[in-house]
Amino acid sequence: MGKRLLPIIVILAMLIPFPGHAVGLGNITVKSALNQPLEAEIELTSVTSWDLQDLVVQLASAEDFRRVGAERDFFLTQIIFEVVRRSDNSAFFWLTTASVFNVTFLNIVVEASWPYGRVLREYTSLVAPLTISE
Repeated sequence: MGKRLLPIIVILAMLIPFPGHAVGLGNITVKSALNQPLEAEIELTSVTSWDLQDLVVQLASAEDFRRVGAERDFFLTQIIFEVVRRSDNSAFFWLTTASVFNVTFLNIVVEASWPYGRVLREYTSLVAPLTISE
């Protein structure tokens, strides 16, 4: 009896959904200009409220930068990452620096990790010069 029941139990266990959510990193939007503190946002896609509770977003390690062939400049280590949830339950993470950001191109590798996975994404974005409108 027990040997006949085992295959049924195994099949039923495989039908139980596994919480393997995948968080996606969308596009970057740089909101600040050259010679200002950095303000940028990166959209989070396919994210649930469950994912947001345990989501950690940070600058990727030096090894990850090497792996993708990007340079991990010192000023990148000054970036603060903050996950922000909107009222419509969508989310993004906000990148800021306290000091002035004077690099024309932002080239960064970001790591997002949560209990069921990890994703890396490289971003390159132009940081436009500040224009004075008359």
